[in-house]
Amino acid sequence: YGTFAMTADAAGRLAPDELARLAGYVSTNTIGVLFLTFVGLPALVAALSPFSWRSILKGFRSAGLTAFATGKLFAVLPMVISSVKEQLTTQGMDEEEADSIANVYVPLGYPFPNAGKILAILFIPFAAWYVGRPLDLADFPALLSVGLLSYFGSPVAAIPFLLDMLRLPQDVFPLFLVAGIWSARLGDVVGAMHL
Repeated sequence: YGTFAMTADAAGRLAPDELARLAGYVSTNTIGVLFLTFVGLPALVAALSPFSWRSILKGFRSAGLTAFATGKLFAVLPMVISSVKEQLTTQGMDEEEADSIANVYVPLGYPFPNAGKILAILFIPFAAWYVGRPLDLADFPALLSVGLLSYFGSPVAAIPFLLDMLRLPQDVFPLFLVAGIWSARLGDVVGAMHL
């Protein structure tokens, strides 16, 4: 209820020019998610493993759609495990060995910050630009290092902490919640690919 109330309040107060600036953040985040999901991460895995880019995307399809529809990355863990098993056995690995590898390594990666959560850090430079105080180049190492560690928790808890750390007003946090509905769904899609 609190998230809904904050979102409704922020949406009611947004002027048309502020809405256009918020659309810029949402667009940037969407482009980043699409690139990482369909190009960046599959290309990296294809370069470092015997799997082809096409087979990676084929195995990801159902998990990605489910992650977007449910908004829960945890819900697609069994699908990702099944896809990894299938990919490993396709490459000639023994079925029992593929089963044990997928059942250990995929859940092991779940608690770590995934690419979808990490992309939410883009909100901080956006918030600085939004309030008229763009970040200095010297702010980015601290943002990236502390931001990565803070994303072991929830982005909803990490964003206020990072705003405070960089001395940005907490008034922009409702904007994160407004954009967060769409961004979180997309973050779960790239998180499924990351796993």
